[in-house]
Amino acid sequence: MRLYPVHLFMLTLTLTISVSSVWAQRADKARHVFLRLHENQYTQTLPFADVNRAELPATLVKKDYLLLKQVAEGIDEFHVERTAIANDMGDSPVFLPKLDDRMKAAFASYRRHRKALLRFLVKYAPDFDRESELNDGPSLLQKRILVGYASSLFLFSSALRLTSEYKKPSNKFWKKFDEPELSDDYKGGELSALWRVVTNRKNIKKLAQARKAYLAAYPEVIRKEREQHWLHRRIAQEHAFLDENAPSLWLAKVAQLWQSIVNTLHKPYYRIFSAVSIWVGDTKYLNRPPTIGHDRIAEMTAQLQPGDILLERENYWMSNAFLPGFWPHGIVYVGTVDDIKALGLDKDPRVAQHLANYALPDAHGHTRRVIEAISEGVCMSSMEEATDADYICAFRPRVPLEVKKEAIARAFSLVGKPYDFAFDFFTADKIVCTEVVHRSYSDYLEFDLSKIAGHWALTAGDIIDKFTRELDTPSQQLDFIFFLDSNYKTRETWFDSAEALIKSNERPGLAFLSKD
Repeated sequence: MRLYPVHLFMLTLTLTISVSSVWAQRADKARHVFLRLHENQYTQTLPFADVNRAELPATLVKKDYLLLKQVAEGIDEFHVERTAIANDMGDSPVFLPKLDDRMKAAFASYRRHRKALLRFLVKYAPDFDRESELNDGPSLLQKRILVGYASSLFLFSSALRLTSEYKKPSNKFWKKFDEPELSDDYKGGELSALWRVVTNRKNIKKLAQARKAYLAAYPEVIRKEREQHWLHRRIAQEHAFLDENAPSLWLAKVAQLWQSIVNTLHKPYYRIFSAVSIWVGDTKYLNRPPTIGHDRIAEMTAQLQPGDILLERENYWMSNAFLPGFWPHGIVYVGTVDDIKALGLDKDPRVAQHLANYALPDAHGHTRRVIEAISEGVCMSSMEEATDADYICAFRPRVPLEVKKEAIARAFSLVGKPYDFAFDFFTADKIVCTEVVHRSYSDYLEFDLSKIAGHWALTAGDIIDKFTRELDTPSQQLDFIFFLDSNYKTRETWFDSAEALIKSNERPGLAFLSKD
């Protein structure tokens, strides 16, 4: 079924998924306090020495010691990269796909490095129960405990650095880090979980106790020992950062309470709004079939090439009353399976994972040729299904073939994502119809976004406006292919000019208001 959502006032979408993050407590009165977070579910990991503690010889500890340095440097690289991405983003209200991919890759790397630190803690936790065996000089046990403490400190400080940078869950970058990602099975909510960890009073107290114990067990003379010098220096840097950026626990608790209220209210609201939107999008105020028949669809299909952009409209849907402009729906034409293979895209993993299903005919036996977002989510459809409409137009981007191939692969990468009833282009976990076009091409085509219901988005009318502004200029990026117009009263259809298409963008959203 086709959905044209109602763009009403929406609550900001911030899905927070509970992540288990607790602190291990010791029963004895030892000086060292071990901070241990239960790891989240990640699909990727760094190469590690076996967690088996049957024996931890010096060679193995040394290996982990060096790996700890790599992990710390990896976390530093993440913080540098996320800052660079924010600078490259500039004043853009949304992430362009390349920047979005960079941010997701950077955050995935950060989560892998956090897992590395968590595994260190699991490995070296038992050594904290042996602190009474410590002597006054460097020892293997001392190195084990040092790796464990450094890991706990790096976990806490890196989480605080990230959460303090973005201040609160309503921040757009916070939303981006909390956003789930289907491609690596990340369920989302990581940053919100880390925020709860670093603002937990018990956790802060435990870290302070652990710090005091570290300074007592590792006097300055030991901290200057050559082999361990970099680590002690790094620990001192993290201590200084924590001293300067201690979170306000009272403000954090107020913010968490408020966010909990927002989430509690938003979830049922979004479900209700989605249900209403689906009903509106599937309801006609006048039950008339579309004017474009399968013979016209065949004529249109013969003119299309993989990578083309389609816009379409069907009259009499109630949702047209709530949408800006005449044109409501955007589609990316990707071609047949043979077309995809001819382009070599069957070897692209983003395409290959869907190719078997794409090769299957639709429910009516038609060949799949397009990717679009409807109420069920982003799907692979036939022309007969996707262009069952009253008006259709098509554009061909003026970009190299390699760009078109990348755009097609990106469109396939969106398949399976749910529909975004909030119409929010900043997030990528849910997708609206014109967002398929935008995320496929926005790194190569300059789109002007419109603000709809508080969110920046690309409408189908915006695409026609772009074509209108650029027509017959050196900056033109879209070529006109066809405009299939119709008369809803006489049910006639005809191919019309680019000028007629431009004028069509001024037509009213409701068919009965048209003078035609």
